[in-house]
Amino acid sequence: MDSSAVLWILAWSGVISVLIFVLTGILGQLLPLIEAWRKLRSTFRDDSERNRSEGSGLALTQECTNAPTADPAQSETAGSAIGAERHGAAESAAPASPSHQ
Repeated sequence: MDSSAVLWILAWSGVISVLIFVLTGILGQLLPLIEAWRKLRSTFRDDSERNRSEGSGLALTQECTNAPTADPAQSETAGSAIGAERHGAAESAAPASPSHQ
């Protein structure tokens, strides 16, 4: 009976030591994986924020290009819809709707 108790103690201590070894290996691989995931996620967030700021900068650039120019051929009064809308003549710049009789 004494020898079987010793064998059970030795067997369970072996199982526990193997479990500790396996858990240490898993945690050793998981921690760098989690750090890499966080770094990747922050990189994508930074890129998306940069794209949003570039997008708003692009919108500002487009608004600036829609500003009136000094060239009369490209000015707002040359028949563009923006110029007609600003001067209150949007109806004349829009095509006439067909009449249905």
